[in-house]
Amino acid sequence: MRDLSTVVSLDVAFAYGLVRVSGTLKNGNRSEFWIRWAACLRKIGSDWLIVHDHVSVPLDPGSGQAHLNLRP
Repeated sequence: MRDLSTVVSLDVAFAYGLVRVSGTLKNGNRSEFWIRWAACLRKIGSDWLIVHDHVSVPLDPGSGQAHLNLRP
């Protein structure tokens, strides 16, 4: 993860940043790309719990294709 930012109040917090995802597919090919990640957390009792998260990749509006080859 990089460029992690957080905003915190008494019982609600938001965190967002970039996450590198990599692994090996079932066909043996390696895959690696960056995604944008954001989460909303809520303090319930003494625990901070993720109540919502969102993952996205940049999109080319002209072609409708995801840009998985971009780097931060």
